[in-house]
Amino acid sequence: MRLRSLVAAAAALLVAGPAAAQRAKPAKPACGIQFLPLAEGNYWVFEPINQPPAGPPPAKVKIEVVKVEPQGKKAATITLKETYRDVEFEMKATCDAAQLVLPPESFFFAAEPGGVSGMQIEGFEHKGASFPAKGLKPGDQWFEEIRFDVVRVPAEGSNATHDPAKVELERLTTVTRGQQLVDTAFGPFKAQVVEFEIRGRGIIGEKSQEIPVRDKGILWFSKRIGLSRARDVSGREWQLVDTNLVAKNAP
Repeated sequence: MRLRSLVAAAAALLVAGPAAAQRAKPAKPACGIQFLPLAEGNYWVFEPINQPPAGPPPAKVKIEVVKVEPQGKKAATITLKETYRDVEFEMKATCDAAQLVLPPESFFFAAEPGGVSGMQIEGFEHKGASFPAKGLKPGDQWFEEIRFDVVRVPAEGSNATHDPAKVELERLTTVTRGQQLVDTAFGPFKAQVVEFEIRGRGIIGEKSQEIPVRDKGILWFSKRIGLSRARDVSGREWQLVDTNLVAKNAP
């Protein structure tokens, strides 16, 4: 699914060692979610690896937690900023004591960078969780349904109008049994493997077109770090090359 279109610094952090450990403790993550610590100031940078030769040259993607706004005692709205090819995209996620709900354009949702350029998402409807807040238990599986309208933004100076497209997505996520070692710029990390499958369709008027079914995507989550590696449903992979969390959690 292409929702977008239908390491020297790391060594310096490790060398810092004890000095880094003297820094202030990291802020508590939103809703107490540990496998993906969405606390203000946390960031992750991923570099493309094993990318197919076709298409534009690969580029890094950076995801930052800009703001966490509590909504009552056990809920929050999280503002994320993704930077890809020098373009910034802001989006909002939500969480409570039961679940984390990610916007479909987020890198954390489907391992695809780039936001939704030239389009606006409206009428967002969501059923089910992107992830359970309690954590990733091997063998767990859940189903998520998303519906929204995509409105194309006219070019500056243009009066053109476009019919909104309705998009329906279904995402089946499975926490696999056992863990794997994954390579990062900081060395190998032990990670829990999470697989996801995405089905969906785009609807304009009376016409409906199914999104081609691809392979399973994979997200690797490492303790105290969050996402450490990712693969989208087309086989493109991303490796963690920078994050503030390595220094914050240095022994």
